[in-house]
Amino acid sequence: MKNILIVFFLLTIFMMGCNKQKLTPKETVTKFYNAYNTSNYSEIKKLISDSIIITQGSYIMPYDQDSYYELFKWDSVFKPTYKTIELKEEKDHVNITLSSTSLRYAFLKNNPLTTHYKILFNNDKISKIEVLESKGANWDVWQKERDSLVS
Repeated sequence: MKNILIVFFLLTIFMMGCNKQKLTPKETVTKFYNAYNTSNYSEIKKLISDSIIITQGSYIMPYDQDSYYELFKWDSVFKPTYKTIELKEEKDHVNITLSSTSLRYAFLKNNPLTTHYKILFNNDKISKIEVLESKGANWDVWQKERDSLVS
């Protein structure tokens, strides 16, 4: 009986170890944006590296997990939602096109905003998000609405 319990215990530990399969980059990106949709930063934190960089053109924004959380909180005020339009895994990155809506984009009269991103990884975690283009964005209206707020 004792031997059966030991074998059962070892088999259980082995099976639990097999269940912790590594996520593919596409699965990681999907979980990342699903966590944004549910405002689940604890899940986001598991999916990003200790440091993450967001680039848009020549603008480079480095974050650690604490400062990224501050960005997440600020962004959450505008109640964003993300819908995947296209998701494609490349050799060393994932390309994703998202349609996002938010109170901010509504105010800036660019709601929804469709954006194409390149997501890069380090040790199976998101380490860099490159904003490649925002299709259909009307930057003149965006700037006019932003400037009306500033003045």
